[in-house]
Formats: sequence, structure tokens, C-alpha cells
Amino acid sequence: MLRDALESRISQNMNFDDHPVQLEALRVAIGHDIRVLPWDMDIECNCVMYALGMFFEPASSLMGRFYASTAFVQRLIDTGQLAQNHADGDMVVYFKEGKVAHIGIARQGDRVESKWGIGLPYDHPIWEVPSTYGDEIRCFTAMSVDDAMDELSRFHNG
Repeated sequence: MLRDALESRISQNMNFDDHPVQLEALRVAIGHDIRVLPWDMDIECNCVMYALGMFFEPASSLMGRFYASTAFVQRLIDTGQLAQNHADGDMVVYFKEGKVAHIGIARQGDRVESKWGIGLPYDHPIWEVPSTYGDEIRCFTAMSVDDAMDELSRFHNG
């Protein structure tokens, strides 16, 4: 019930100023432990770029907005560039029907820090995420930003 509500009230709601209000309403109605993290809305990036630390480019640049996608993460996994692991600071990858749907940063206490689409970043329990992120997770060792940028260049250049 919570995950479906997060999908409709947060993921599909492009009024980002409304997200904290919606989260509080869901906290009262259903209960959850999701916290909004501070964010400069002038920096546009998706969950992949956030988790890999690639949020330093403006959205209008070559590296902007959705340049690093879940397809990029899928390729990193498929080619063995990401090693499965589980520790604080590593990446948590969510799968829906066997395909990468979302990515976040593992934190202590089974929590994840992740950016939901182009909206706000959140600190949340592993399974308190929108329903479209799927029902399977795997954890991988984090990549350095430099390594991720090199792999991203290879990804887009064939």
C-alpha cells in the first residue's frame, strides 16, 4: 500500500514542493520512515547520476539530466564492472522483472540514500520506495566517479 502511494503521490507528482507535504500525509495515514534530504533543485540528475556522484553538470550539458541511465547500470553489471557486495557506502540496485529500475547508496541500518527520478533525494528504509522500483535488490561495490565517467564514455561510444 505504501509503495503504490509513493508511486502516485511522489514519483508521478512533478510538483516537487508538494513532496514533503505528501510524505507527511502518508506518514500519518500509513506510516513510514522516509526523510527528505537537502537538495539544490538547479542540479538536475537522476538516481544513477546521484548514486555515482555524477551530479556536477548542468542539465543542458552533454553529461546532463539522464545521460547516465539504468541501462548504463545494467551494462556495468552485465560486463562485471560492478562487483556484488554489501557494506555502507556501496550501491543498492533495485530490479523489476530482472532489469535495473533504480539505484541508491547503502547506508547503515538497512537504509538507502537515493534520488527518485528528477525529484528530491531521500534517506529511506530499503523497501520504502515507489512500487515501480521492483521487488528485488542486489548490492554492489561503489565505483569512483572517474571510473564511472570512463565507463560512461565507453557506453556511449560503443
